[in-house]
Amino acid sequence: MTTHLESRTGRNLGLAAFALIVTLAMFALPMLGSASTFSSGINVNHEGDPIENDLYVSAITANITADVQGDVTLATLRGTLDSTVGGSVHVIAGNVTIRGTIEGTLYIAAGRVQLEGTVQGNTVVAGGRLEFGDGARVGGDLIIFGAQAQVDGVVDGKLYGSVLHYDQDGDVSGNVELQSDSITLGSNASIGDDFRYQSQTGADIDTNAQVGGEVIHTDKSPWNGISSGAMAPYGGFMRLVWSLMVGAVLVAIAPRFFYRASGFASKIVAPGIWGVVGLVLIPILTMLAFLSVLLIPIGFFAMAFMMLGLYLSQIVVGLTIGRAILPRKWRDGSRGFLLFALTIGIIIIGALRLAPLPYLDVITLVIVTVWGFGAVLMVFTDLSSTRTRQTM
Repeated sequence: MTTHLESRTGRNLGLAAFALIVTLAMFALPMLGSASTFSSGINVNHEGDPIENDLYVSAITANITADVQGDVTLATLRGTLDSTVGGSVHVIAGNVTIRGTIEGTLYIAAGRVQLEGTVQGNTVVAGGRLEFGDGARVGGDLIIFGAQAQVDGVVDGKLYGSVLHYDQDGDVSGNVELQSDSITLGSNASIGDDFRYQSQTGADIDTNAQVGGEVIHTDKSPWNGISSGAMAPYGGFMRLVWSLMVGAVLVAIAPRFFYRASGFASKIVAPGIWGVVGLVLIPILTMLAFLSVLLIPIGFFAMAFMMLGLYLSQIVVGLTIGRAILPRKWRDGSRGFLLFALTIGIIIIGALRLAPLPYLDVITLVIVTVWGFGAVLMVFTDLSSTRTRQTM
């Protein structure tokens, strides 16, 4: 009777996961059905006639001046986007300049970002330095993470940020909520609502700068977390829910992969060592590959592999924690068991990251990343085994 109930539970959880996949597919299929333009190479230029669909570019240098009616996805060491984009823009780059008009949302991860155009939606930037020129405009919210940010343009919404050094001489219509070691508001700076910031030192606010609401300073290390600061647009609970959704879909698609990955992760020490070594060596090897024209494809592959491994790390660790807590007799490898174990593990990780304790969020994130990434590396290394290929 017990076996029958466990089997029925597994089938029900599998059906729930399948329903989730179908729901997501309903949104994804229309995008997959539309035509797209793909370009790759050393130097890629798109100019002249408008592109009537989505544009995907992978190159060492890229220059896009042609208008794009759909979305733009750009991966480059140095790039320029100077056109009108009807959708959203996603960028991974070393150095990128954005001009023209983006009607959707702009997402950037780059070493240096120069934003000189108009973004009608939100803008999310993570990187070394953001230069938000005095002619730039964001119609929604501006969210920034990185080392330095110079904001001289206009933000019609709110600004959230976690940066080491922040300088503003432009206008923000809504709240500004910052975590930073150094904050300067110049003579032309204007904040329409409250200015909340977390720093061990007070902000350098020019006497001519205007703040429409309260100035609230939290006098402590900016890296301990802030209840309604830079992570407010996302929210810890929504992050937890999203992790569960993505994890459920991936486990339902590849249960054997994640079951084996969690098996490696249960050893703790070995995946920890693999994780540290991988996180140090892969970026170095990637940069060396980019120095040679013949090895550029390998560099992009290594970069993509690392991003995939980092994304999967929390799922693997969550599944490992759930397996360790649940009774051993339940470990039948079924999708139902894996989904249940994943849910328990992800909730525990989310609870640790949401706990109001100094540094606990960062410590948990580092441990989960190193631990899970190491386990993923061990699985792919072990794929050369005939026994493993038969199992997978």
